Amino acid sequence: EDVIGPDPTPEHNVELRLALNELDRMHGLHKIKVEIRKIIDLNVENYHREIKSDKILELKKNRLFWGNPGTGKTTVAAIYGRILKALQLLSNGEVVLKTASDFIGSAVGESVNKTATALAMCKGKVLVIDEAYNLDDNMYGKQVIDTIVEKVSGQASEDIAVVLAGYEREMQKMLRDQNPGLSSRFDPASAFHFEDYSDAALMRIFKAKCERDGLYAHAIVLHAAAERLRRKRNLPRFGNAREVDILVSTAQAKAIKRNRAVGETLVELVVQDVIDPTAINSGDGLGPLEALYKVEWIRERIVKMQRNIKVARRDKRPVPKLESYIFVGNSGTGKTTVARVMAEVLSSPDVNLLSKPEVVVRSASDLKGAYIGKAQENVRSAMEAATGGVLFIDEAYDLAGGPYGQEALTQLVNMMTEQQHLNKTMVILAGYKTDMDQMLSGNQGARSRFGETWEFPDWDPDDCAGFICKSAEKDGIFLVPDSSEMHALREGFKALSGFDVEVLEFDGRRSTERQARPGWANARDVVAVYDKMMAARNDRVCDEAEEMPRFVATDVQTAINEMLLHRPEGLSRRKMHEDASAWFHLTEHLNLNIQRQQQQQQQDAVRNVEREERFQDVTDAIDETEAAVCLPTEEEAAKAEEKDFESKSEQDKERLREEDKRLAKEEDERLQRQLQAAKDEAARRAVDLEQRKRQKLRQMSNCPMGFMWYQVSGGWRCGGGSHYVSDASLDREMGN
Repeated sequence: EDVIGPDPTPEHNVELRLALNELDRMHGLHKIKVEIRKIIDLNVENYHREIKSDKILELKKNRLFWGNPGTGKTTVAAIYGRILKALQLLSNGEVVLKTASDFIGSAVGESVNKTATALAMCKGKVLVIDEAYNLDDNMYGKQVIDTIVEKVSGQASEDIAVVLAGYEREMQKMLRDQNPGLSSRFDPASAFHFEDYSDAALMRIFKAKCERDGLYAHAIVLHAAAERLRRKRNLPRFGNAREVDILVSTAQAKAIKRNRAVGETLVELVVQDVIDPTAINSGDGLGPLEALYKVEWIRERIVKMQRNIKVARRDKRPVPKLESYIFVGNSGTGKTTVARVMAEVLSSPDVNLLSKPEVVVRSASDLKGAYIGKAQENVRSAMEAATGGVLFIDEAYDLAGGPYGQEALTQLVNMMTEQQHLNKTMVILAGYKTDMDQMLSGNQGARSRFGETWEFPDWDPDDCAGFICKSAEKDGIFLVPDSSEMHALREGFKALSGFDVEVLEFDGRRSTERQARPGWANARDVVAVYDKMMAARNDRVCDEAEEMPRFVATDVQTAINEMLLHRPEGLSRRKMHEDASAWFHLTEHLNLNIQRQQQQQQQDAVRNVEREERFQDVTDAIDETEAAVCLPTEEEAAKAEEKDFESKSEQDKERLREEDKRLAKEEDERLQRQLQAAKDEAARRAVDLEQRKRQKLRQMSNCPMGFMWYQVSGGWRCGGGSHYVSDASLDREMGN
């Protein structure tokens, strides 16, 4: 004992026992307590091995601390240092706290010097580097990591312990991408995992902090505080005990202000002190749906969902899981508005499936990157911004196009099942029905992640006119529902939303067919018409005010005509092809009728001449009898000829229909091949350009200071940080 020290068990080591007692009093941290017990047990085993002169087992003091803020990493680090000192593994045991930015220099070599100095000053102590993942770069952060790997061997005989703390995913990435020796010094398998506190633990922490600050909180207040903290749990970087500190401080300030006003001395918290004022819902959250049309069924679905969750919570049964959705429909049909309503309803206190009522809106082009890997970064950034709320991706069908779109879609599908987003973040993909169906049919993984598809129909002229009428009423402008102005509105929206196309049928009849006008945007265009009506009215009444503000027919006509200037008619290629085919059949039918009539006239003339020569002396009665006999023969011949023509015409029409289908199919296939070839060529050129730039840099060798080149935004920078080559410069060098 005089040589190797006392028995390192808590029963014989007072300092060790005191440190463990403090650790045991901390809420949660079950896994951490188990890991520290393993260290003590291993040290006891080595103590007995040393007495027997057996080989000592390896004991690693350098550790990774993984977890969100406020989970006790700093407090545990201090206890960890005391335990290592009590076990005679460190000579001092104090904790030195630093962040990654404390090691980063502003010039070449400064980071190395700062790191070496810090390690030398922490001899005998525990050096904690918080947010260590910020060292994960190819410049100064890399130099810090390389210096740590060089100076810290990880042997038990070293009189220093280094702790790298941060979020698990970012720390894992740093271990993969940086110096291979880093993971041997800091073993991920022995990392300390600091889990988020449970609801019960947060309530106990809140109660303990209230008692510490002399605050009285009734049980109902404690439960309200725990509910607010639970809602925040799904938000990014949940602060755990730090969130409790903030809540206690805020509630204490409110209580002191209230007590000062009434002269109370006892500081007692009430429910209003701890609840989130922004979460107090004055309505059902469905109000914005009043401005939409053809969404009654959506209202019913949301209300049913709301009531189902309420009953489940009341009966203490499992709450339905949060789902994601597909919204299909044309522009301006209310898809984004419905997404915002769902976020509001599902984040209300009585539903509480979402942690916040926010909707993060992105388009597919926002998520697609310009180079490999960028799309993954864009999707991760969007998902992190929407954590606990709703991510709404408009024009999502564009994710099916090109390698970068596919990369973004794959990353999105993967992230939807990650722990931080599963049943916590709602994702809504929106777009045109046909395009969305085509995208999802090519990615079954994406299809399985979304529960339902909601279809949003177009507004009809009555819906558009009704919206204008409501808007005018809100603005105090007179517009009679059954007036000529409303009739003009309906007719105007009928023209603006579509137009009638005259179609020639095969039998020569004419009919009309309704076609959507290109660019029609439903509610957006209705709002634009209303704004133009208001501008026309303002121009009309500028010099002479009206006794009763109103819209007149000229205001409507001016607005509609201005919109029609930007909404030209247009026929699809297929429709024009069908019209041309119908006109060809009709022309052919008319030409054959003319030929038949000419032949019939010539035959009649020949018969008349023969009749006059052969029967000029025959009586009128005989002539009439002969005429009666001959006429039926001519009628029968005409009918037979007509029947034969119609039979041939039907065959010709069927043949032409088949030919039209074949030509249309070939044309569609040709266009698809051209489009795919263009996409492949663009991707090939991007890869080729990247390879040529890398080859050019290799030809240029390292920078003048001897550092290698690394790609950054807009160009390339050397590892020393003092030399930079832009993409434009490389393009000029390569003759682009």
